[in-house]
Amino acid sequence: MTAGTVTAVRGSVVDLHFPETLPLLHHQVICTDKLRWRVSGDRCSDRRCH
Repeated sequence: MTAGTVTAVRGSVVDLHFPETLPLLHHQVICTDKLRWRVSGDRCSDRRCH
């Protein structure tokens, strides 16, 4: 498994595996509905996500 690998699970929150950015995980939110990654503080820009 390489750095930056994303395990996507449709309909649920995606677990990020970024060893290089662990301190920033709380700022990383995944929109699994569209498989689109967004950084928006602690929440996703899309209302349908998380």
